Amino acid sequence: MLSASITPEALLGLPVSTFIAVIGCGSHKLIDTYIEETKCPFPVYADPTRQLYQELGMIRTLNMGPRPAYLQNKSVAKTVVSGIFQGLKQVKSGLVMKMGDQRQVGGEFLFEPASKTLETPLSSPVQELDKELNLDQGPGKVEEKCITWCHRMRTTRDHVEIPELMEVLGIQGDGQAIRDEKKWQKALKSRKGTGLSLASQMSRMSVDSAKTGGPAKTKTQAQ
Repeated sequence: MLSASITPEALLGLPVSTFIAVIGCGSHKLIDTYIEETKCPFPVYADPTRQLYQELGMIRTLNMGPRPAYLQNKSVAKTVVSGIFQGLKQVKSGLVMKMGDQRQVGGEFLFEPASKTLETPLSSPVQELDKELNLDQGPGKVEEKCITWCHRMRTTRDHVEIPELMEVLGIQGDGQAIRDEKKWQKALKSRKGTGLSLASQMSRMSVDSAKTGGPAKTKTQAQ
């Protein structure tokens, strides 16, 4: 549902350069198989060491948790069979043992330019690479980023729902609806992530401006 609701074309239409990257914990040799199975249009990377997962505080669990709305268009049986089939396909290639830690669950993180006008639930680790490459001064300086919104999965099915991702990214609409109208309406109202993105702040400022009939003040301007 992610690819159906949030397309590369939709990201290109945003006022701020934005892209999505998917990072798994298995071998990089499985990336092509993953893309073929999921039809993912976004860049896919692999971190078999799981160091990134650890640095960002993501947990390991086999608890499935409640069934989210984004899975309502796909039966549990079909999901299980698909997973088993993908595993069997890797037996001959010898990659079945390189599919990553099955207990490792992930999350969703939004990195945006560091700014005093943004509230962040988690500061980014200090990056020394730009200093080592002498990029800390001059026009080649690497732009500092911070995490302005994030969600860590608590179960294996605890991904953020599509409507929240769209809101965080500043994409208009509610996403591709599911057959279970009740669960989809709940997904439209519920929120799992922590923080406030620049896009959501800009959207709120636009609404405030429309209500008052004048330009909305940013947090810095209001102080």
